[in-house]
Amino acid sequence: MISRPACALVAGTLTAALLGACSSGTATPTATGSGAGAASASANGIAGTQIDVLSLWAKGSPEGDALRRATDAFAAKTGAVVKIVDAGENLVDVYETSVAAGKEADVIFVNLAEKSTGWTKSGAAVPVGDYLTQWGLKDKVKPEAIAQWTTDGKVSGFPYSGFVWPVWFNKDLLTKAGVDKIPTTTDDLIAAAKKLKESGASEAISIGGNDWSGNKLFLQIIQSYASADAFKGVLAKGSYCADADVKKGVDLFVQLRDAGVFVKDAQGFTADTMNTTFYTKKAAIMPAGSWAFAKTPPDVSATTELSGFPIPAGSRFTKPTAYNGYTGVGIFLSPNGIKKLDAVKAYVQTMYAKEVLADFVSTANLVPAATVAGATNKDPLLTQAVSALGDKVEYAVMPDTYIPPKVADKLIKASSQAFTPGVDAGAICSAVDKAYQ
Repeated sequence: MISRPACALVAGTLTAALLGACSSGTATPTATGSGAGAASASANGIAGTQIDVLSLWAKGSPEGDALRRATDAFAAKTGAVVKIVDAGENLVDVYETSVAAGKEADVIFVNLAEKSTGWTKSGAAVPVGDYLTQWGLKDKVKPEAIAQWTTDGKVSGFPYSGFVWPVWFNKDLLTKAGVDKIPTTTDDLIAAAKKLKESGASEAISIGGNDWSGNKLFLQIIQSYASADAFKGVLAKGSYCADADVKKGVDLFVQLRDAGVFVKDAQGFTADTMNTTFYTKKAAIMPAGSWAFAKTPPDVSATTELSGFPIPAGSRFTKPTAYNGYTGVGIFLSPNGIKKLDAVKAYVQTMYAKEVLADFVSTANLVPAATVAGATNKDPLLTQAVSALGDKVEYAVMPDTYIPPKVADKLIKASSQAFTPGVDAGAICSAVDKAYQ
């Protein structure tokens, strides 16, 4: 679906961005902004206006702190009052409940995935295509990012961050277990998992089998044999095992699970426990996106090699697979937001200012959807992702924009069964197909 990202690091500078970030946090209400500078800003007509922001990026996270720095500077300059509420993983449900009550935030920072893909169609968010042009942002945002945020001719939100989603390999743990190269085939992976367990050095793949992270890996593996177009159709309509190639992919998943490539009790893991297990060196492998780079302990970064998920014989892919895209965090505009459009316009434009984007890149490893020259980042994992990953992997179909919004949550719950020992391919197919009914 998505071609190799056009990006390069030259002399330590991110001259063309890769692709960025999902993030998580606790639902801790946090307000920022003030009326400072109101006297000098009164002529702009927005001094004293309150902008309510709902954010996936929590205070204390690299992205959340960068957001607050930009917001505080905006408030000081304009005299607007900006209230940021952190909603974390519960953001979508929090927002949809507030929309139903007519009390939604004006601006929402969240990824384009699952339920949020249906917000413009349902009226929960306002299409922003005209505003991209009118506010002078269209030429800043990469055309491919706008394309990925466009459904039925409507741009759902302002694309802000993309992502690259590779598989991480701890070379030290692999070496200690007698694995002398990064697995590139599923046979290699099964053999490596066996050696890891026998050595006691660690387990193999840490994965959140109970949430979105496991769902994405499940969908990545089962598309190993299907054509991209056929798999997109299955994602949109279901009937997974009616497609012989997808069914073959489900069989592959079961084979890998039963061979012990996933951590014990993976069906109970979340993305957070997945990360912790890898960061504490209890697992040698995990699939995680670029949003996790900034949180990685330095000693783990130093021994991590990024690659893709190993492929089986007969796969349609010729290299290990990874995900990438521009459907990371974007800026949605709510029906309440258009009631204070001048203030919202100024706030959104500020978020695309060169210095703001540069801060996100340098401090939060953001891979911006807008072009920003001169943004320095020396994170070793981001450097790998930009300079070397594209030669090692092929990019699989990223599922988020193909799965119907009403299906997404049910599909995540259904696919978690795939990580449960003893559940066969037929039962897995039945469970995921029921999510579409």
